[in-house]
Amino acid sequence: MSVPLAGAFAALGAGYPDADGVSMYVRTAFGRHAAAVVGRLLYFAIPVGAPPAAMFAGAYVAAAFGGGMRTTLLTGAALIVALLLAGMVTALPHAYLANLRPFAPHGRLVIGPAAGLLVWVFAGRR
Repeated sequence: MSVPLAGAFAALGAGYPDADGVSMYVRTAFGRHAAAVVGRLLYFAIPVGAPPAAMFAGAYVAAAFGGGMRTTLLTGAALIVALLLAGMVTALPHAYLANLRPFAPHGRLVIGPAAGLLVWVFAGRR
């Protein structure tokens, strides 16, 4: 059932190549206000939706191979860890480690807001 959604996003990405992603598609179709709303919704939906999606995958594995809730939880956790590691390993060759010195020059309290900003950049908010 995800194939049509994936096809729609592939067509949108090919037709409107822009780093803003979903927010840009909504802005093009419905205007800036709707794009701002979608950006805010994505900001909250992505971190909340990833663990249940991993658990759904874990439930499929448990249904196919047995093991019940334990298999579901272990598979979900392994999937999240694997995807985070894959993202880090993929990004590492493109990282400029010199940019990490000095680490947190404005103090460690700004790390949280900076991480929030990165989520906004990923979600494509203007």
